[in-house]
Amino acid sequence: MGLKEAALDLSEAGQALDLFAGQKWLVLGGDVYRATSDGRSLEPTYDNWFYEGNNVDEGISAARDFLHSLRDRSLFVVFVVTGRTLPPRITASSKRAGAHGESAVLGAGPLRECNKATVGQQRPVDRAA
Repeated sequence: MGLKEAALDLSEAGQALDLFAGQKWLVLGGDVYRATSDGRSLEPTYDNWFYEGNNVDEGISAARDFLHSLRDRSLFVVFVVTGRTLPPRITASSKRAGAHGESAVLGAGPLRECNKATVGQQRPVDRAA
């Protein structure tokens, strides 16, 4: 099972969160990446957040709060979202673990598939790092 993810420049994350809110997508969390020294791919910073509630507005607020706390503004973010709120019997942590969640970002550019789909500057995400 491979993962397909889209990394979005941090400067565009607010716009993505606005789109998620408009579609009532529940933001379960996300991961933060930085460009590698050669600028050809992304590597994890190991900064991340998660939300275990069932409220779309609270999930988006948690994401905004976390992203505003980042000091380095030249980062990229991958959101974990679901297109609906979670039923009470399915917890966000099971969704985060991959039960039904998807890593997704909506952006202005086309997605390009390689090992991982990327958007913006179209750099592959290197999960092995």
